[in-house]
Amino acid sequence: MVALGTVPLGPPLPALRGLRLEAAVPDRQLAVRIFHCLRTWLPVIHAMTANSPFDRSVDTGYASWCFVQQQRETLGMLAPRLWSVADHEHTADRVRQVTATVSRAVPGWTVRPHPRDSGVQVRAGDVCLGVDDSVLVAALVRAAVVAATQDLEAGRSNPPVDLDLVYRAHWQAARQGLTGTLIDVRLGRERPAWELVHEFFATVTPGLPGDVETALTYLAEHSIKG
Repeated sequence: MVALGTVPLGPPLPALRGLRLEAAVPDRQLAVRIFHCLRTWLPVIHAMTANSPFDRSVDTGYASWCFVQQQRETLGMLAPRLWSVADHEHTADRVRQVTATVSRAVPGWTVRPHPRDSGVQVRAGDVCLGVDDSVLVAALVRAAVVAATQDLEAGRSNPPVDLDLVYRAHWQAARQGLTGTLIDVRLGRERPAWELVHEFFATVTPGLPGDVETALTYLAEHSIKG
């Protein structure tokens, strides 16, 4: 069973503002494997939540200026390839040793295994402007975790993705939001943003019991706006 919670990301790093999602999974080793799977779709989530184009009332040209601010305040947005809980603990210890500003509780990574409990933490976008959007994004992340869990338990796994390409995909999402193209990290090429959004939805639909109508309403409303 996958449980989910959402909390705004706050102090001690004021620049790290975003929506943080926490999904509980059966064990920590599974969490390590799931967080690799989620990298494929997090740039899409990032684009869906992009809503911070201004800095001091000036249009930055980015759909998500918070992304740029976060890169200035963290050691990096992408965790290295970790293959076990021991790998994660070792890397977290090294991070704490080299900087006093990043702790286990306030990660710069978009996704990582939970530092204490059996779960996955996701921080890959701006805080949503409305409750409905927040609920929808939380439901989609939960569904992505459920889908990844089912694939892994069935012996299916995605091939490793290029981390440089994932970073570029996040930058593109921050730059354009859903108004242009996004990078499909599986294919290594740009595709229309809404094409990827609908494909993401179709992929995780099995993990959306009870939330399908909410997601369909969101897609219908925002497709028209886009």
